[in-house]
Amino acid sequence: MLPVVHELWSAAPDVLPEALYEALRRFADRPERFTPWQWLKPPQWRDWLRHRRKPDLYSYEDAWRRIPESVALETLRASDGPETPTARQVLWQRFGNALIALVDDLATEATSNAIVYELVWSAPTQWRAALVARAQTWLSTPKRFPATHPWISHWLIHILEERTPGWREAYVVLQSARQEDRSPS
Repeated sequence: MLPVVHELWSAAPDVLPEALYEALRRFADRPERFTPWQWLKPPQWRDWLRHRRKPDLYSYEDAWRRIPESVALETLRASDGPETPTARQVLWQRFGNALIALVDDLATEATSNAIVYELVWSAPTQWRAALVARAQTWLSTPKRFPATHPWISHWLIHILEERTPGWREAYVVLQSARQEDRSPS
């Protein structure tokens, strides 16, 4: 049965009929049922992402577990990633290194403030130390990293309060930033 279903999905057009997106939504509501996420082609994923913006369609963690990395990164780069923290956690689990690289790129763009904020704040503990290391650079040259400047100190304080990996480094970064703020220019 599954080979036939796979053949049907691989023959599907790049833009699916509305009824199929509705079926995908129903399948996503019941994760114990079979879902065809694994067989969607990149254009179908992009089209599904456009359809999920409808009022009753939200992101589905199951879909984000299966979305191709390139499509997910393209979506995040367009500041249109998953709306739920759980879905962002799924992306961190699947390709954390790629998200670190994306944060590095987007931190330099003032218009990327929201998505960089969402990615950094949703980073699981195993990725926080890598982000704290970047925070030193972000704080020392805020004009170069405008997407991080409004909130990075608050995030570092949050890391300190939670005592998660990197909290000692977060303290050092905050102390350095305070000393730089006090030094005459």
